[in-house]
Amino acid sequence: MVVNLTGLAYGSAILIEEVDIGAVSKTDADLFNHYAGLSHSHLEDTLLFVTTGVPLFWAAIPRLVLGILAVWIERLRRYLVMRSYRVRVE
Repeated sequence: MVVNLTGLAYGSAILIEEVDIGAVSKTDADLFNHYAGLSHSHLEDTLLFVTTGVPLFWAAIPRLVLGILAVWIERLRRYLVMRSYRVRVE
């Protein structure tokens, strides 16, 4: 939530704390970084874009969708890579 509203600096500090106490795994934190890289400061940037005349839909929705899509593409990539390294024992 913090990353979406304010930005990466505060959100990263909170994420590091959560990883340190074990509330979030390093894998999930890495996946979240893929999302945050595309969709951080959502509120702040959207307000900036809207004040410059960009329609609200085009200022908000594409970045949100791209962030979510990036996470699922990365999850699929990891699944396929890990699956390709499996050794079959017969």
